[in-house]
Amino acid sequence: AAFKAPFRLAGTDYVITASIGVAGFPDDAFDEEQLLRNADAAMYEAKQHGRNAVERFTGKSVAMSVRRVQIEVDLLRALRDGEFRLHYQPIIDIHTLRTVGVEALLRWQHPARGLLMPVSFVDVIDHSDYAVSIGEWVLREACAQVAQWRRRFGIPLRLSVNVSSRQLQRNHFGAILVSALSASGLSADAVEIELTENTVVHDLESAGTVLTRLREIGVGVAIDDFGTGYNSLSYLKHFPLTALKIDRSFVSEIGVNAFDEAISSAVAALGKALHIRVVAEGVERQAQMDSLLALGCDEVQGYFFGRPMEAGELDHRLAAERAAG
Repeated sequence: AAFKAPFRLAGTDYVITASIGVAGFPDDAFDEEQLLRNADAAMYEAKQHGRNAVERFTGKSVAMSVRRVQIEVDLLRALRDGEFRLHYQPIIDIHTLRTVGVEALLRWQHPARGLLMPVSFVDVIDHSDYAVSIGEWVLREACAQVAQWRRRFGIPLRLSVNVSSRQLQRNHFGAILVSALSASGLSADAVEIELTENTVVHDLESAGTVLTRLREIGVGVAIDDFGTGYNSLSYLKHFPLTALKIDRSFVSEIGVNAFDEAISSAVAALGKALHIRVVAEGVERQAQMDSLLALGCDEVQGYFFGRPMEAGELDHRLAAERAAG
C-alpha cells in the first residue's frame, strides 16, 4: 500500500513497484545464506506472476529458480551460437492498406525445444546481464534487414523495435543505436523505438534526456501498450513522442464493448491533439478496422494483415505490393 502513491523527488513524481519474496527461519532455511537464496527465489516467482506482489517461498520457488538459472545458461549459448531469430510483423497504413513499417520481434530457435516465443524467456533476459548484448544484436540485425528492404523495394519502410528498461538505462544506448544505423546505412528517421509506460516512468528525467537526444538525430519514440501501465498522463510532457500504440486488449472488443471503444477513442483523440501517430495493435477483424478508421487511427497491425513472419516471407509481401502499384 505504501508504494501505491507516487514518490515526489525534485518536483517530479516517480512510481515504484515492489516485488517481494519471503522466506522464514527455521521453516525455509537454517542459515542466512540459504534464507536469502530462498527469499530471492520467491521474489522471482512474484515477478513471474506479474510483479508488484508478495510471494512466500515454496518448493515451486525452487523449481522456478532452477529453471531461471538454466535459461540464463542457455541464453549465453544462444547468443554465442546464433540461435536467435527475428520475425517481422507488418504495420499498415489504415487509409492506403499498404505496408509502411515492420515491428521486429525476437524468437529463439532452441536446439531441443524448437522455436520459442518471447513469453517463455524475455522476463529472464530483462533481469539478466545479457539484456544489453541481446538488445544490441536485435538492433543491428533489424536495421540491416530494413535497410536492405528499403534499397530493394524503394519504399520508406519504418522499423519499430522494442527497447527494455535495462537497455535504456545504459548510458551508451544512443551510441549503440547510432552504430547500428551507421553499419546498416539506415537513416535515423527510419527507426522508431517502442517503450512501455512502465519502462519510462521509473526514471522520467533520465529517460527523457536519452529520448530527447534520440529525437534530435531523427529517431522516433513510441509508447507501446498505451493505457495499460502508469495511471497518470503527466509523463507524456516529458517525452518527445512520435506515436502511441493502443493495446490489443482494448482493440479486441472494439465495436462490441463500449468501454474499450471509449478508451480507443480517447487515445486516438489524444494522439491527434499531440500531433503524433496512433497505431492500433491486435487487429483481427474487418469490424475492428471499420471502428478504428472511424476513430481516426493512422496505422494498424495484427493477424488481419499478417502474423509475425520471417524476412523471406515478408520479401514476397513487399514484392507483391510493389507489383500491384
